[in-house]
Parts: sequence; C-alpha cells; structure tokens
Amino acid sequence: MKPRLNRPAEQPGAEFFTTLRERFLFGLQVDTNRAPAQEDVRFASGGRNQWDQAVVRARKKRPILTENRLGPSIAQIVNDGRQNKPSILCTPMDQGTEETAEYYQGRIRQIEYECDADVAYDTARKAQITCGRGFYRVLMRQRGDDDQNQYVDISPIENQFSVVWDPSAKRYDLQDADWIFVVQVISKDRHERDYGKDTVASISGFFLEGDNPAPGWMGLGSDSQMVQVADYYYRDYDDLTEEGSPKVKICATNGVEVLDETEWIAPETGIPVLPQWGERMIVDDEMVIGSLVRDAKDPQRLVNLYVSNIAEEIGRMPKQPYMAAEGQIAGRESEWETINDVQRAVIQYKPQAINGTVVGPPQRQVAEPPIQALVAGYLQAIDAIKAAMGIFDASLGAGPGDTAGVAIAQRRTESDIANFHYSDNEARTRKRLGRILLEILPLMDGDQPGEKPVRDEAGKVKLVRINEPFPDKKTGKMVHHKLDVGRYQIAVSTGPSYTSQREQENERIGETLKASPELIWVIGDIYFETSDGPGAKPMAERMKKAIQMKSPGLIDPDATDPGQALQAVRHAAQGLQQQNQLLIQEVHRQAQVIEAKVVEADAQFKKAALDSWTKLKVAEINNLLKQGIADADRVASTEERLFGAAHDVGMEAMQHAHAVIQSQQGQDQNLEAQAQAAAQPEPVQQ
Repeated sequence: MKPRLNRPAEQPGAEFFTTLRERFLFGLQVDTNRAPAQEDVRFASGGRNQWDQAVVRARKKRPILTENRLGPSIAQIVNDGRQNKPSILCTPMDQGTEETAEYYQGRIRQIEYECDADVAYDTARKAQITCGRGFYRVLMRQRGDDDQNQYVDISPIENQFSVVWDPSAKRYDLQDADWIFVVQVISKDRHERDYGKDTVASISGFFLEGDNPAPGWMGLGSDSQMVQVADYYYRDYDDLTEEGSPKVKICATNGVEVLDETEWIAPETGIPVLPQWGERMIVDDEMVIGSLVRDAKDPQRLVNLYVSNIAEEIGRMPKQPYMAAEGQIAGRESEWETINDVQRAVIQYKPQAINGTVVGPPQRQVAEPPIQALVAGYLQAIDAIKAAMGIFDASLGAGPGDTAGVAIAQRRTESDIANFHYSDNEARTRKRLGRILLEILPLMDGDQPGEKPVRDEAGKVKLVRINEPFPDKKTGKMVHHKLDVGRYQIAVSTGPSYTSQREQENERIGETLKASPELIWVIGDIYFETSDGPGAKPMAERMKKAIQMKSPGLIDPDATDPGQALQAVRHAAQGLQQQNQLLIQEVHRQAQVIEAKVVEADAQFKKAALDSWTKLKVAEINNLLKQGIADADRVASTEERLFGAAHDVGMEAMQHAHAVIQSQQGQDQNLEAQAQAAAQPEPVQQ
C-alpha cells in the first residue's frame, strides 16, 4: 500500500539540504569502524571471502578450500540470546501504583507480540555478534486512514550499514544524538511509485545533463538510475516542546527535497533509532567497536590453508612413480601404466641382470607427505579460533572428555561469561526501548476511559480498563489505571524465556515426582501444565479437579478463572457438609456412650444404697438382739427408719445422675447446631 505523505506545502531552504548532506558525509568519514565491520560480515559469510585475493591468485590451480568454523560459534551466541531474552520490567515511582506498572508491562509485551519485535531483536543480535553493530527502530504506524488508530512498530533494520549517526553523541544508546540517517538505495521507478512523479528526482534527463546537485544521492548505480532515500531524524532546536526540549522531526528525503515529514510523538527520549553494539573500547582516543569474529579471522585463515595443503598432499600421493630396470616391463607397458587405475591380482615383470647381478622387481618410490605435521598445525589453528571467540567444544555440545553434565554445564558457563558483554549490551538497548515505549503509551492510549489489551508472561491476553476505576476480580480492590498521573521507571531482566523456564520447571517437578510419587496429588496439575506434549492441557485440568476433590482448599481458587473458582468453592462446600455429617454422627455416638455410662453409674448408686441399707439393717437388728430387745414392733420401726435412710441416699444418687445426663444433652444439642450451621455454604459471587 502506498504510504500516506505529509509533504510540506513549502520546501525548506537550500541551507537545510546543504547541512543535511554535509552531516551525512561527515558521519561516513568519521565512522572508522565501518570498514572493519563490513570486512567481518564478508569474512563470516564463508567461501572465498575468507581468502585474500593475492593468495588466491598465487595458488592458481592448487586447492583452495574453506572450512568455516565461525558459523557454529556465531549461531551459539545468537541462539543463546534467543533463549535468554531480556525482558522489559516496569516499576512505580512518584504517585505510581504497582497495578498500573503491571499494566504498562503487559502493554509492552502485547506491543512486542503484535509487531513481531523478536524479528528486530534477532536481526540486531546477529549483526552485533558478526560485525559489532546492529540496529532497530520504533515507528508509529496507523491502520487505514484513521489518524487516531495508531500502533507501535518495533521495526528491524536489515542493513546495519544503512545507519549513519551523529559522531558527537557520547551515550551508549545514542539518546544524545542530534541526527541519525537510515538510508536505502531504490530505483527511479520505485521512487516515482512511492513519492509521485512531481519530485525533483523524476525530472526527465536530470541525471544526464550534468547538473546533479547531489551526486552522492542521485544518479547512482551503473546505469545512473538509482536514488538514495533517507529517513532523516533530527532535533529541531527552533521548535521546542512545552517542557522546553527540542522536537524530533522525521523527514524522508532524497538529498534535495523533503518527500515526507512527520513529528516524533515522544521527543523526551530522543531519536527512536536504537544501536546494539559489540565490544567497545577506546584506542588512541578513538572508539573501537569489535565483534566476535574480529580476532578469529587469522586463525580461520590458517585452518583454510592447512585444509587446502592437506588435500593437496593427499591428492599427490597416488602419483608417486615406480622405479624399474630397463627391459623389466617390456611387452607389459599397458599393465604398468594402468597400475593405479585397475586392480590386478598379479603384475608380471622380466628379471634383468646388471653386471651379472639380478635386480629386484620394480619398486614404488614412496615419499611420506608431511600430513602429520600439517594436522598438528591445523589443530593448533582450531584451538586459536576457540580461544579468540571464547567458545569451546563443551559449550558447543561436543566435549569428548567432559561427559559429566556438571562439567559440560561448567564449560558452557565459561563461554557465557567470556561473551557476556554482548548480552549485557543487548539489555542496555532494551532498557532504552522500554523508556521510549513508556513515554509513548500514555500518549497513544490517551486519557479517556476504554479497554486495552495486555499480555501476561504466559502469553494470555485480556482487556483491561483504563482511566476509570474498576474492581479487581481477584482481590475485590478498586483499581484505577490513570495514565496521566504518576511516574514509572524501566528495568531489564535477563534470563531464560518463559518457555525455557517452563521446560526447566517441568523437568524439576518430574524428578521430584520420581523420588516421591505420592506428591502427584499435590503438584500433579502443575506438572501437566508445564508440559508441552499433546493433551497436556486436558490432563492438567483433570488432575486439578481430582486434587480439588481429594484435598479441598489445597488449590487457591484465585489462581483459576471465575468458573473454575466457583466450581472449586462448591466442591469445598460439599466436602465440608460431608465432614460435618460425620461429625454429627460422632457426637451422637459419644452421647450414647455417655448415657450408657450414666445409667451404669445410676445402677451402681442404687446397689450401693441397697447395700448400705442392708448393712445398717443387719447391724441395727444385731444390736437390738444383743440388748435383749426382741420386740417385733420395735424391730419393724427400726427397719422402716433404716430403709428410709437408704432410700434418701439412693434418691440423691439418682438426682445427681439425671443432672449429668441433662447437662450432656444440652452440650450435644449445641454441637449439632454449630455443625449444621457450618455445613451451609456461603453464597458465591458469580
């Protein structure tokens, strides 16, 4: 789709374009690291690019082989960065809140996902490793013709040598640069398609009449039909923001006219072109930017030379001649001429005598080529490559001696430390990107109520309300993402990606379950959730339901979605009812036991009272008999009195037993009422 143009109604004056072209030329001249970086890229591509042309000409028809050992090492560092991607973190400062910081962090993840930012990151990382410089930039694009429907694009810069920057910038991230060019060379036909036919570059015969005002920009290529177009970013110190900072302008230009012009939305964080450097150091007051392959090129040349010479020596070995006395092969010349090509069981010759002595059969004159010495030099050159790049066999997964996992991991750690400055520089670039996005988001999302998509670390997307209060589903707390209030800062976390962490967690849980299989009823759902195998998600859901039924309350309902949380509460209520029913049954059983004990105690009281009465009666009668009183009426009176006393003792015991039973029954009723009240589940909020 043809880009929408914001061509100014009036072109800037000639001074503007003179300054523009001078800046571009000055940036090229001052960039002393450009030529070595370009040579690094050519060399890393392999093939004849790893041979000096003078050596190639000198070898003529001799073998010229290339054994490129730099590719696996470059891939090792690049792919390690893919597994350990820096993550942009957001933390609150003055008047900021944790909830809004989390919102910004989720929005940044969503932006990275929507615009395929990983392409920009990977492209810059490979260029950084290969030649010491990589770039990407942040663009504001719009969907259709709606100026309000804008989105952020973290765009790769495929050609790292298309960027020319202000050499006066001193900061690592070029935030203090006053100007940066991102150039490309296109055909005149494409120039007309993209920018119209009414441009200076489209004037008929412009390139042929010799009046080209910008020879370095127009009339390029062998047919003079190519045009250099640049996105020219510059700070306009004559046009300031409300905060007093210069605005950042972006104009598409062919060196003599402005083809398109826009104003950058977030000028406080500088020009949105981000560098990703290799190893930086000051040498003779100049900044030198190195790469992973810079010091490994000479050892790689030696490897190629040794491989070529070994091949040459091996190729010469079958050509060693036989020495034979004159006449020994007479009549059999054809057999001996093809001795190296045709396998024969027997080769005949004619014995010959010289000075009366018979000479032996023809003998091959063997000269042992110095292959062993060449191989020793070849291996030494390989070791030099490893030392220069800080990457050894174990870190590449090919350690013959270090078979133990700990030893291999240690060698990989050594490799990571030796090349840590590359990942650390990438994290610095990512931090600058986070600051740019943090400045853009409040401006892009606006200050009106609405919903914006955010992405969590696991890749789940949800819509979040902004600029108006809403209740949090988990905590019930009112949350207000007021984007025009509060300050936030950016940090970067470098470590394994979420996928790598999940795989490591799955492996760790698997080892735990092997040691203690019974823990499957505690962490089994997490084990299946972290698995990437087919059917892992349904297994995780089933395992979670099984755990909830077996151990209600073990899994936090807040960690699931609302439907699962509601179901978990219902299962927990059902489990509680079952427990309370069992409790009530136990209370009744204990009451029966207590009542039986009381009845038994009552019988014991009655028996004790009867025994006491009998003993008293017998003792009283015996006493009367001893005194000689045998009057029956008196004995009867005594019996009646003694029985009354025994009856009083028995009644007192019975009253005590009934009081105990009534007290226990009251306690039983209270326990049963409490259990029934607890068994009733509380209403669940849908």
